[in-house]
Order: sequence, then structure tokens, then C-alpha cells
Amino acid sequence: MMMDGKQWISDFRPLLIDGQALYASKRNHLYVSYDWGGNFEYIAKYNRPFLRNQVFGHRLTERVAREGFHSLQVLDNETLIAVVRKKILIKKKNDVDFREVFNIKRGSRPLNLCVSQNGKIYFGEYFDNSIREEVYIYGSDDGENWEIVHTFQAGKIRHVHGIFFDPYRKGMWVLTGDTDEESGIWWTPDEFGTLSCLVTGTQQARAVEIIPLQNNLIVPMDTPLEQNFIHSFDTNTLQFSKLASLSGSAFHARGDDKLALVTTVVEPSTVNKTEHVSVWAGGNNHWKCIKKIKQDRWSALSYYYFRYPELEIYTGESSPYFFLYGRGITGIDGHMIRWQKTNLIEEIKASAIAEKLQA
Repeated sequence: MMMDGKQWISDFRPLLIDGQALYASKRNHLYVSYDWGGNFEYIAKYNRPFLRNQVFGHRLTERVAREGFHSLQVLDNETLIAVVRKKILIKKKNDVDFREVFNIKRGSRPLNLCVSQNGKIYFGEYFDNSIREEVYIYGSDDGENWEIVHTFQAGKIRHVHGIFFDPYRKGMWVLTGDTDEESGIWWTPDEFGTLSCLVTGTQQARAVEIIPLQNNLIVPMDTPLEQNFIHSFDTNTLQFSKLASLSGSAFHARGDDKLALVTTVVEPSTVNKTEHVSVWAGGNNHWKCIKKIKQDRWSALSYYYFRYPELEIYTGESSPYFFLYGRGITGIDGHMIRWQKTNLIEEIKASAIAEKLQA
């Protein structure tokens, strides 16, 4: 089955590209593909409590219950670390299945896992935090034993959106939200020995995912309060430059200096009024909206129960493809599609040339 020339990959959910390996899940089972989604091999499963296992097999109840794998990372010793609802899981090389190692007490789950240059793994707390309690970042040397490595004082931030390793600057970026004063882009060069806030006090610093590039960061805004933009962030001058205006909040961004993708979600507000998820492709200077897909009827009925419509993005340096996973989107909810990078690059180049000719 094809979709605008891009291959449809069935109902696997991508989680991670590590070298030549594409890890993906189906319900509470984890698989791996070494031919970019052509064939999948079973790895292991997570044995959920009986009542929660009954959710699987029914797409709508899976969405309501937020079940399944949400994040995955691989440590150097082939240990797998995963996030499911309210739990951090581990599977060591010779283990048959995943087992629980950490109970998430506040919120349903962190938004991502981050592995540092030294092979340590981290996550930040993401929960409603309406009374602005302390917020913690947790770290682990082995994925099994976790400790608090940084504490944001009460009232400083609302929650952590994500932690991202920067291969060019050899450190990690921490993103926080949500008000102007709580939104920030933070930097640690030393495994949270220090953590410095480089920019705050603006919704421009409110992001869920960023893309570290050689000379800058790509920072797509995530706000229901004002117009969203894809920004370039200069890590030397700490200045933002607008690259493209978005019709909604951006939750997902992946790529490199050659090609990057950013996707928006349907998060209605007085500013964000669209009913479509949009996909933007580009690089440092030229960005183009290459796809818009309408939300499905269930999300339109209730965002609280059926979640904001979104397209998750996964890729890697060695991958010739982007893998996207749809949720709450007409026609592709619960499905993965594969887009070839060379085709997208040619599309962006053609668009840039066309715009220059028209100028």
C-alpha cells in the first residue's frame, strides 16, 4: 500500500534507530528490523498486569489507556531501556523479557530517554505540576539503578520536556516549560555536574524536541499562546532566527545538517486553529510544508481521551529513511510510514529553485 509515493509499513510503531537496526513495537512486544522495515524479528515482551493486557488489540482503548512502548534506548552492553506507562523497563542481553526497574510516581511517563557520550542514561519528570513542586532529572549508569542527578527548585519550572545529546558540542540540552519564565533551553557539558540556563523568559524557548546541527540548533516552538515558528538558535550569540511559521505546536523534530523534519500537532487554542497535522522538511535555511493530514473523528471528539493528533519522527545517521508514526490522524492512526531521504532532499531543492525563479 502506497501513500503519495511513500511506502506504508503496517502497524508497527518505530521507537529507535541504532546503527543499522530499526526497533519497533506492536502492542507489548518489541521487534527489530535490519532491512529498514522489510522484515521484523521478535526480541522480547513486557508482561503487563492482566487487566491492562486486555487493552491491547483494540486501537481506541490503547489510545485512551496510553498503553504500549513509548521510548527506547540501547546501552553499549546491549541492554535495552524502555518507557511504558508509569514504568521504566530493562532487558539485559541474556534476559528473555523486559522487567520493571523504576516506578514513575508523578505523571504517566517522561517524554524521552537520553544516552550521554559516556553511556549514561537520563530522563526528566513530565507531569501536570499545577502547584509547581520541585522537578527532578534522574540518571543511571546501568539502566537498573536510578538516582536524582538534578533538582529544579519549586516554582522554577513546570516540567521537563526532554533531554537531548549534542554530538557536536559533546553535552546535553534540557528543555523545560511552560510559561515564559519556566520555558528554557539549558545546557550541561558534564553529566549534570553543572546545568546552565542559556535562554528563558520567552515562548521561543518552549520546545519539546530540538535538532542539534554543526553550527546551530533547530528549535521548533511548542506553544498554544502565540504564533509558532521553526527557529534557528545560535549557541554562541543565544539569538533566535525565524525559519518558517507553523500552523500549530511542534512536538517532534529529527534530522541532521542534510535534511530534517518537523511535525505539528492539533492542539487547539485561540492561536492554533488548524485541524491538520503538518510535516515540514528542510535544513538550515529553506523549509517547506510537504504534507497536511486531517485529524480523525475520535480526536476531534475528545483530545483528552483520544490524544492530540500527531506524527512521531524517527531516523538515524545511517538510515536512508525517515519513519513516521501516526496517532489520531485520518487514514494512518496506529501505522508507520517510510519516507526516503533522497526523494525529500530533491523535493526541497526543487522547491528552493522554484522560489528563486519566482522572486
